Amino acid sequence: VLSVAVTGDVDELRVAVYRAAGLRLVALEEEADLAAEVRDGRLEAWLDASSGVAPAGADSAHVPEIVLTYHAPRQESLDARDRLLEVLAEVRAEIRDRRFRVAGGQGDLDAFVSIEDVDVATEEEAGGAAVGRFVPFLLVVTLFVGGASLSTDVVAGEKERGTLETLYLTPVDRGEIAWAKFIVVTGATLVSGALNLVSMLVCYRLGWISMGSAESALVVSARGTAMAFLLVIPLAALIGGVLLGISAFARTLKEAQYYMTPVMLVAFLPGLLATSQEIRLDSFTALIPVANVALAVRDGLLGPVPGRLVLIVSLASIGWGLIAMRWTRSILSREDTILGFAPEPLFAPTAGGRRRAAILVMAGTVLAYFYLGQLLQRWSLVTGLLVSLWVLLPCLGALGLRFAWAGGRFADVLSLRGAPIGALAGGVLLGAGTVVPMFHGVAPLQGLFLPVPEEFGVAVDAGLGALGPLALFGLVAFSPGVCEEIVFRGAFLGLMRRTGSTRAAVLATSVVFALIHLSVFRFVPTLLLGLVMAILVVRTRSILPAILYHVTYNGIGVLGGERIEELGNGAIAWGGSLALLAIGSLLVARSRTSETA
Repeated sequence: VLSVAVTGDVDELRVAVYRAAGLRLVALEEEADLAAEVRDGRLEAWLDASSGVAPAGADSAHVPEIVLTYHAPRQESLDARDRLLEVLAEVRAEIRDRRFRVAGGQGDLDAFVSIEDVDVATEEEAGGAAVGRFVPFLLVVTLFVGGASLSTDVVAGEKERGTLETLYLTPVDRGEIAWAKFIVVTGATLVSGALNLVSMLVCYRLGWISMGSAESALVVSARGTAMAFLLVIPLAALIGGVLLGISAFARTLKEAQYYMTPVMLVAFLPGLLATSQEIRLDSFTALIPVANVALAVRDGLLGPVPGRLVLIVSLASIGWGLIAMRWTRSILSREDTILGFAPEPLFAPTAGGRRRAAILVMAGTVLAYFYLGQLLQRWSLVTGLLVSLWVLLPCLGALGLRFAWAGGRFADVLSLRGAPIGALAGGVLLGAGTVVPMFHGVAPLQGLFLPVPEEFGVAVDAGLGALGPLALFGLVAFSPGVCEEIVFRGAFLGLMRRTGSTRAAVLATSVVFALIHLSVFRFVPTLLLGLVMAILVVRTRSILPAILYHVTYNGIGVLGGERIEELGNGAIAWGGSLALLAIGSLLVARSRTSETA
């Protein structure tokens, strides 16, 4: 609910704003500086209709104004502006109809009223808001790319060349060697990030990067720029430690390069948080690695950031970097690292080689599904989504089976076998029972730390709004339930279980399943759902209960969305969901027991 003010002798407009959903009409003090109130955030927008009524005796050429004042760098202010424009449009329509009737069919409201927008943001605030939506994420990308080439060479490259054991023959403590390599990698990462940050800010300032406006050159505050450079240091330490750890963990230069891709993909997700002003920098988000610096840089380019939060961000990033460095040091102290044992081929026909192949295939599936699926769905949302699910995703799963096959019967790897009636019913009941806890438990809890922007999902809803219930169910419930389960809980889970522990396979495939949805706002809920469905497959030894769970959950969530919103906070809905979960779990457990017996 956004606080707004209305001034002027236009009662009809004031009543409309008062009745509008999501707006709170604020009582004003006399002589209040409302523009300053908007700038300071005590008001989100101000609608001045003082000149909105033609004075007595005005001729027909007189066009009174309604002035709408807002603060563009603040997302809430932009939301309030949009809502007030909607209210104005409604009032305009009502007045137009009334005047049309009074005038006997003559007259047009546009000849009587004009609307003017006034943005009270300074040039630095407007420039910082525009730049802050892109620079933090690009900074994360350039830091990773800049440090990756050097980090892969300083340990993994030396292992391959056989020079690392020579280095360890010198009378130097192993910890000092590890720290020296850490400083080199962090320094290279820092230089790369700083140079890219300079180039981005200069290009924005000179207008070489267009923001889609007439005045393409943007003014960025010196304080925000200095803060961005300051925060690059702890972020470079964190990324340098991670990259060095990957290089130390890998056995060859090529293997280290393979590991970089999925790690970068995961790291980019928290960096994306800074692209939305809905995500606030607070004491919680200041602790999230990568995301904390991205959010702080975004807010620093917009305006002053509390010193307490800057300190928390810096200390948290340094702490995460030290944790990564400790892991790296332990790896560099292992005998197999020091002695430089000749490693087996990366994709050797062994359990380790097949596991690395499966991990690479899953990472490649995420990237391929993102780029190709995005192209298909931009061309046509419905057709592109169907092709992505029924053609693209199965092809990627088949490629994974071909590339990382570890033996066994095809049906056993994919868990394509029948299941007891109790297990099938349990999957349906568990899917139905998960809806309310997920919509009204996990989602609100996540919203406390990671609120979902209002525009999230609007384009998808608009594209699917014309579909009937049956077509919508087939597209968003049945198709994902079948195709995604066969690939993730079938092919990928089966491959990973045959090359490592079941626990690691469940976790890895669930993370990839969450990543492929390519949304930081859906990552945690999708990860939890992936874990549940993977456990169902492991417990029942069949993929069918997981498919029924997926189809049931998606179907109820989409087709019963409004009803869920109404009943979600009620005791009956929660009690019914808990009962469904309990009965479904019992059916699955008994089915597994009887099957084992």
